[in-house]
Amino acid sequence: MNTEIRKTEDNAQSPEVTQPDAYLPPVDIFESPDEYLLVADMPGVEPSKISVRLDQDTLVVEGESTGVGFEPVRYRRAFRVMRGLEPEAVKADYKVGVLTVHLPKPPSHKPRRITVTAS
Repeated sequence: MNTEIRKTEDNAQSPEVTQPDAYLPPVDIFESPDEYLLVADMPGVEPSKISVRLDQDTLVVEGESTGVGFEPVRYRRAFRVMRGLEPEAVKADYKVGVLTVHLPKPPSHKPRRITVTAS
């Protein structure tokens, strides 16, 4: 099994929906054979102030910093994602200011080996 994760182009930005009072957190997107991995920098945000939701083919990431020692910041970023993702399969974790969202590929989008038969 290939466990290599490679970074993809951040093409998902083009259909973004933005809000004038929200900051766009920097995001890296990686792809492996089994999943897409979205890594967003959101420093100063308490985990209870983070929202990740999948609505049909749009993934929305939001958070709000507490403002302790600096000005409060609202983060928001939305991405178009492939259809067929199972919302229950999407997982997110937050550690030291970095939000990581795991988007498992549906079976129809995973690479598969085709058996060749001789006639």
